[in-house]
Amino acid sequence: MPRKRTKEAEGFVFPTDGEKFTDEMASILKGKTVSFDAHEITSKIMEFGKILTGVSLYDYQEVAAYALIYSVITFSGDVKTMLFSRQSGKSETIAFVIDTLCVILPALGNIIPDLEQFKTGFRVGLFAPQSDQVTTTYSRALTRLNSANAEMVLEDPDIDTYLESNVRLKLSNGSYLAGQVASKQSKIESKTYDFVIVEEAQDVDDLIVSKSIEPMLSATGGTLVKVGTTGMFKNHFYYEIQHNRQLDRKVKDPRIRNHFEFNYKDIIIDRRKQFKKDGKRFHLNYEADVMRKKERWGEDSQAFKLAYALIWDLESGMLLTDKDYNRIINKKLGFQMPGIKDRVVAGMDIGKSPAETVLTIAKVIETEGDERCHKQILAWVALGGLDYEAQHHVIMDCIVEFNITTLYADYTGVGKAVVDRLMYACGEYVDIVPYTFTPQSKSDMWFNFTSEIQTRHIIVPANKQVRATTEYMKFEEQMKNCQKYFNGAYMVCEKSDGYFDDFVDSCALMCMAANSEEEVENEMEVIDNPLYGEITSTMQAIKRNSYST
Repeated sequence: MPRKRTKEAEGFVFPTDGEKFTDEMASILKGKTVSFDAHEITSKIMEFGKILTGVSLYDYQEVAAYALIYSVITFSGDVKTMLFSRQSGKSETIAFVIDTLCVILPALGNIIPDLEQFKTGFRVGLFAPQSDQVTTTYSRALTRLNSANAEMVLEDPDIDTYLESNVRLKLSNGSYLAGQVASKQSKIESKTYDFVIVEEAQDVDDLIVSKSIEPMLSATGGTLVKVGTTGMFKNHFYYEIQHNRQLDRKVKDPRIRNHFEFNYKDIIIDRRKQFKKDGKRFHLNYEADVMRKKERWGEDSQAFKLAYALIWDLESGMLLTDKDYNRIINKKLGFQMPGIKDRVVAGMDIGKSPAETVLTIAKVIETEGDERCHKQILAWVALGGLDYEAQHHVIMDCIVEFNITTLYADYTGVGKAVVDRLMYACGEYVDIVPYTFTPQSKSDMWFNFTSEIQTRHIIVPANKQVRATTEYMKFEEQMKNCQKYFNGAYMVCEKSDGYFDDFVDSCALMCMAANSEEEVENEMEVIDNPLYGEITSTMQAIKRNSYST
């Protein structure tokens, strides 16, 4: 007789109740290998899954499912990426893997010593940015196990398990699927899993993935799979895909590759192939739907590119693309000191730890016939770890050394005191412009900065010596990871999660300084200044070398 299933009304998005692995258990697992033929076992598990779920997978679904199962049973600790066109069946693929492994692995754990870790159950964590996204995959997995087909398999004496609830995927063999929202507002429980899925990975916060989700697999050698579609921003999903593509170039066996990508054209080809085999018209439904959207939205529309063509729209979502960045750097140019007649300007972003105050110094190059001047960066001065007293002295030294005539400075928050002191010390002969950050003023700055980038009026030194400096590395990293979006009419550029934007803000302020009208006084009266020791000699040095029209 089949075992009676209990009913629970708590829903399926629930806190896990599994135990954490001890350090001893983790050390035993470290470097674990399997003695069985993993491909043979994977193939048999795939066949079992088709019987269990009653699902016939398309070719693109099958290759992804195979690689995930292989990764799990070999304890590879892989991070797999799946980039699938919308409505192509990625949730069906994931549900197939979940159901199959939750049922079969505890049984295999009793007969294959290498898999004894799963004797007490296979633990799966499912995360997505919104609850309805968790629901889609969770419900599909639960529905398959509630089918008459699955019930027959579960009652087999070799399997001998049953669902303990009609609303929660928890089996009597100890296996379960726990679903949880992975938004910035949610509190994610730190539990241990054998398999973790991050759905709509392009929309999940970087910090949540790295600090809360990934550690859940560290003790088990488990597999993490990131599933999603393209977006407008570089995040963990984007970078993981690039990493996996690099790894796959060295993978000799295509069955165990790390990245799976299928756009609408790939999906249509596979579904047409299946239609030719069995003549069932529903295989063509996807193609008909996509073609209607292609016609209605336009092939070049952002919506179609992101959802179906799998083209990243970084131009819309990032301050600049890698291509844009490569256009503004000069790999033959090193750091330079300005000539005596060069006009030198600077932008200064004032940071509070862990951010840092950054000064970007550039010379202005006027080109005949070009209304806009070029800005060649001469130096970055990063003042992290220095208090504001020490920063003041370094900035004053830079003004003297580079003969800076115009300085646009962040006048927001802690920046006010720093800028006020600079203006008091040398504002009579250096055009120091306090730039208060408001939605409007920052938008103006970003519109100007993006224009400078697109028209290539910024020149960044990037020879071998420059690229080896910490300052250049920070500049490149921040520039390539600065996001861009619109808040009404205002343009907003801000750091991606896990990065800073001090170098970016500083460079944008420098461009504002370069495009401003020159306002340097030829005459100066030296006064006693208690805020800067020995200021008289400094003032005289600057006066002797100050730019004048």
